[in-house]
Amino acid sequence: MTEDAEGRRVDDEDGAAQNIYINATDGGVAAYRIDQVIIDGLAELQAATTVLPLEALVVEPTPFVGRESELARIADVLSDPSDDQSSSGIVVVSGPPGVGKTALVRQAATAAAAAGRFDHVLFVDLRGYTDDPNARVQPAVVLSKLLILLGVEDAEIAADPAEQAIQYQQRLDELAAEGKSVLLWLDNASDPSQFEPLRPGSPIHRVAVTTRETFGRIPKPQVVDVDVMGSDEAVELLNSAVRARNPDDGRLTQAAQVTLRLAELCDHLPLALQIVAALLADEPNRPIVELVEELASEEDRLNSLDYGTDLSVRAAFALSYKRLPDNLKRLFRLLSVVPGGDVGLVAAGWLISASHTAVRPQLMALVRSHLIQQHVRNRWSMHDLIRLYSAELSAEQREDAERALKVIVVKYLLGVGAAADWLTGVPNDNNRRFFPTAHHAAAWFEEERTTAIAIVLAVAKRSEPEYRELMLVLAVGLGEILGSQRHWLREFHDVAVVGASLVPEAQNRHYAACVLNHYGSALRKMRQFDDALEAFRRAAEVAEEAGVDGVAIAARSNMGNVYLDQGRDVDDVVEIYWEDVRACRESDPPNRRGEAIALSNIGGALWKAERYAEALPPLREAVAICRDLDDKPGIASAGKNLGAVLGRLARIENNQTYLNEAIELLQEAAGIYKERGNVSGWADTANNLGQTQCQIRRFAEGIPNLEAALDYFERSGQTELAGLVREDLESYRLDAAAGRP
Repeated sequence: MTEDAEGRRVDDEDGAAQNIYINATDGGVAAYRIDQVIIDGLAELQAATTVLPLEALVVEPTPFVGRESELARIADVLSDPSDDQSSSGIVVVSGPPGVGKTALVRQAATAAAAAGRFDHVLFVDLRGYTDDPNARVQPAVVLSKLLILLGVEDAEIAADPAEQAIQYQQRLDELAAEGKSVLLWLDNASDPSQFEPLRPGSPIHRVAVTTRETFGRIPKPQVVDVDVMGSDEAVELLNSAVRARNPDDGRLTQAAQVTLRLAELCDHLPLALQIVAALLADEPNRPIVELVEELASEEDRLNSLDYGTDLSVRAAFALSYKRLPDNLKRLFRLLSVVPGGDVGLVAAGWLISASHTAVRPQLMALVRSHLIQQHVRNRWSMHDLIRLYSAELSAEQREDAERALKVIVVKYLLGVGAAADWLTGVPNDNNRRFFPTAHHAAAWFEEERTTAIAIVLAVAKRSEPEYRELMLVLAVGLGEILGSQRHWLREFHDVAVVGASLVPEAQNRHYAACVLNHYGSALRKMRQFDDALEAFRRAAEVAEEAGVDGVAIAARSNMGNVYLDQGRDVDDVVEIYWEDVRACRESDPPNRRGEAIALSNIGGALWKAERYAEALPPLREAVAICRDLDDKPGIASAGKNLGAVLGRLARIENNQTYLNEAIELLQEAAGIYKERGNVSGWADTANNLGQTQCQIRRFAEGIPNLEAALDYFERSGQTELAGLVREDLESYRLDAAAGRP
């Protein structure tokens, strides 16, 4: 059993012992008034972005033509430190939108990586050209993600962005000392403040930035200006793009002058050329001259998205959009309504009230039109410029866009709520309408987690009370799941911060109390104990004012967990838990799930004090209650604690019955966690099971379980726990090798 096991059910449930069904159209919200809630540290909503290693990027295979001189200049900067030209360590690729800056840097970065020049190539989308300035990514947002990708454990990352910046440079220096180089590819920067703090101090590392701006502080040799293509290159790209879609299409080669004119109308801009190639591929029998005439006729009423000279980009977008059938036009407009930057298959269907089988061909038709990309399986995204164009169109159809957003919000709210009950509670019939099994719920949440979080971050900014109430409920559902796994701690904290910011105006005081409980739980797991206690106290006050006894009880239990973490007297903490047990039993109706959580907390506290025999009765009772309720996650949580205690007693008392029961309980818990995709709970259980097996010399089974648990503890940043398991493993391996009892 691990320290994280004690009290986990309280932190995961945070008072949601009552499974309440919320009608999305009429929530029956009761009004309560609270004058003020002040919580220190509620951060500004932060922009979400993509931070990935180069190999994780999924891009559509498109022809890359020309740009030899630009590639050579980038390669010079990315070359070894011995090359004097590369001493400043940064290359800024600058040019108008749609000119192919990202494709150019991708080509150069891929070549450098293939040549073994860099040990890490990391991509960050700074989103500098989004229409909302608040959505433009600042360094503080990505530092923690970069640190993780550079090998820093999550638990070692400071909470303060200023301290993260110091850690970031220190980590880069450590890698440099080891002779390991990093290429940081920062895409779509609109201001030096977005990338200057991320520049490494060591000359071994490199930074590649793409931008539409000219930054005077960057030395000219490190700036690669990318303009539109020359005439010959543009024609070659257009020909290559058409042949890539249809090798038998000979229209361009048979009409060289018309092709030249078509390239001119596209301003020789790669993005426009690719879109025109898609249009030609869609109608293989259409004369090219007709397309030329259409492009020419729209020139006088187009304007640039970002630069006044880029009219043909807009013309290509408009022409591509106009040629879509009405159903695809609507889908294209509505895709930009979904926060988060990409849209999953099922969510795309929700936008237009269609099944996933019906919406997939429509999405792929938009892919073929070069308006969206399928960047990973079953998920689609847009180029920044095209997303802006889509958003403009949706703004013209405001009523439809608002309807679509409401549908997305409600569907994710219900989906997250159903997943939360499957993964951390007891599902009901409503939950089963969403997901037939826990496995389906876990798979859906894994795929849609980022979008659900983005919805909370974006929609919570809106002023409409209805949306803010919905975001409060969504934040609670997300918190139930995010709080159940250690590697989601930062996301859990971010969602809880947003949820807590909604508390002062919240009508639903039940959920207001729950989200404050989540906020305290996140702070507790980040070992910010004083702040956690304040959040739990406030949660208890709000719950008591609203008459929500279950949440108030959970908040007080969570305070007991903090006291235990702080080293308070175990008997004092156990008495708090017993008060919670009595309160749950006296509730009308009795709060049996809350009772089981409190009993499990008692057993965990006594286990920590090595009072194993005293821990046994409350843990047995907790497991029995969970079985009566068919509460699978509760069985797993209390069962892994009970199994650990039985295993220890079996060793002390040489009791084979205890041993058999312990192994059976732990194996059952592991199966429940595995079915729900709960890697964190599974690792805790594997640790308990491995310890029990090794203590009875079943090293062949126990050592692999401990190794698997150790791997997760290290990856999730639980360094102290990982150190303890590592020491135990070394001892068990020696015992196994020596044949010692």
